[in-house]
Amino acid sequence: APLTLQMGPSIQTLLLLISFDCVGALGDDINVEDVQKEFKGFLMNFTLNPDDISATTYYTQQLRDIQQTEDYVLNVDCEHLQSHSIKLYTRLINFPSEMIPFFDEVATQFYKEIIHDPHSTAIIQVRPINLKTTSLQRNLGPDDIDKLIQVEGIIIRCSSVVPEIKDAHFRCVNCNHRELAPVFRQRIDQPSECKNCKAKG
Repeated sequence: APLTLQMGPSIQTLLLLISFDCVGALGDDINVEDVQKEFKGFLMNFTLNPDDISATTYYTQQLRDIQQTEDYVLNVDCEHLQSHSIKLYTRLINFPSEMIPFFDEVATQFYKEIIHDPHSTAIIQVRPINLKTTSLQRNLGPDDIDKLIQVEGIIIRCSSVVPEIKDAHFRCVNCNHRELAPVFRQRIDQPSECKNCKAKG
């Protein structure tokens, strides 16, 4: 949601994703499976005390706590992520709209493994916190579009949350076949024909 910030002596750290309706791509050198595997390795292995190999890893414990609180938000400290993989941290900053859903999927699956319930309907939302750098509001510009940035300030006003389409379902008027269409960056890939009866839409 759009935010209005007022700088002052009482400072809060805010993470913003500045985004407009434009098409972006992860890049040819990024493999989704590699990203997910690397992030799962981070969740499984990161510890605040590397010398204590017997301790429960940090994010494993965070996910266990989520089971108790039923607040399905996982705060991921970007300082931890950067210490684990600079490449993964950089991709998160540069491609947050693509990377965060990947992180959500991995965290949700790992959560199900931890609680030994593959049929759990819980969905974990990853919330990045504590970026390496903090930007000044007056210095934000076109280069920050579609990037994850961190600013400090006080929220004095914010708009209401605008709903966003997650899934689009289409039904054939001839055979009632239903099809799920992907939604990418608020763009719906509408099917041109029914996969069942081949009728043109």
